[in-house]
Amino acid sequence: MNIVDAILFQCRRQPPVAAICVPGQDKGLISYRRLEQSIYNISRRLLSLGLAPGSIVAVNIQDAIFHATMLLALTRLGVATLTIHDGLPPLPFKIDALISDSRPPLSTIDRVALADPSWMEGDGQAIEPRYIPPTSENDICRLMLASGSTGTPTAVAISQRLLADRIGRHLTVFGNRLPRCDRFYSDMPLSTSLGFQFLIYSLLRGGTIVFPGERFDATLLAIEEYKVQCLIASPEGLEIFVRGFETIPAYQSCIELILCGGEALSASLSERVRSRICSHVVAAYGSVETGTAAAAAAHAIAGTPGAVGFVTPGTTVQIVDRSGTLLAPGQEGLVRIKSDCAVDGYRSSPKETAQSFRDGWFYPGDTGTLDAGELLVITGREH
Repeated sequence: MNIVDAILFQCRRQPPVAAICVPGQDKGLISYRRLEQSIYNISRRLLSLGLAPGSIVAVNIQDAIFHATMLLALTRLGVATLTIHDGLPPLPFKIDALISDSRPPLSTIDRVALADPSWMEGDGQAIEPRYIPPTSENDICRLMLASGSTGTPTAVAISQRLLADRIGRHLTVFGNRLPRCDRFYSDMPLSTSLGFQFLIYSLLRGGTIVFPGERFDATLLAIEEYKVQCLIASPEGLEIFVRGFETIPAYQSCIELILCGGEALSASLSERVRSRICSHVVAAYGSVETGTAAAAAAHAIAGTPGAVGFVTPGTTVQIVDRSGTLLAPGQEGLVRIKSDCAVDGYRSSPKETAQSFRDGWFYPGDTGTLDAGELLVITGREH
């Protein structure tokens, strides 16, 4: 099954419900009814471009609602998507087309389609079944950019099955409060792994996802209006968010759960967030290559400098020396990860693959320790 089919089911089941909100925009809200119609309208535009199933299409669109809907339409047509931004260095693999809301000044992609929100307009009629290709669980639906261990841009190919598996693990990895949440605020861009996953996760559940507005007060009003329960952010995003809350001492937060990924959450920021916004904060450690490898309640690891969480189910983390010899619990060395949700290499980047993936393990370039209770502590980067 194409993962977008489950989202279209939610569109038919509850058409009036808010699907995606970006506060402060002229058209900053899209319902499930409108989402379904927009997916079909965009799909017709895409079909006119002659994009074949299995193509790789880069998307560079600033409007979050238009961007998200474009990704869903492409995915349903069997096209693999990649979110990019201006100024990105050339990638080591072929991009079949770029869809952008502004012409890149020096695009290295031969085929560029300029798009605007009018693509979402039309009669909203469903696409004829003959235009919808059959979907295999092994079909690539998303490419995510990663820095690799050397900082060179690389891409990780995510299949329909791997995307579904990573999203399915959220219910275990992020604790028993997440299943109760169906209204989300995400400060993570769609270009990030967690940002994209929670877009799909929220829509699969028939929930509402709010993205940042241009002004904090507009964002805060949207969080109140839609009764957001769960906030997803990086430590940098949390810092901005908690500063906003600290300027309004009388404001009472309605957030029930915070998920923090991307970088390690410092003890000081963790304390500020837990005391001002929400006491239930989950810190996560992982990568585009492996998914979430470790997670924990922030208060449980706040007393251990560098702690990023406990190793998640389906994941094995080891600490080894430079020869690959396993070290004893508590000894510092190189971190390596093996996971049911990991990939085995980078797309068209054999040198980077050989350096970061060895003998079935992914080496993220971090150094750390692992105790007998599988608490992972990151101490630095490999030199």
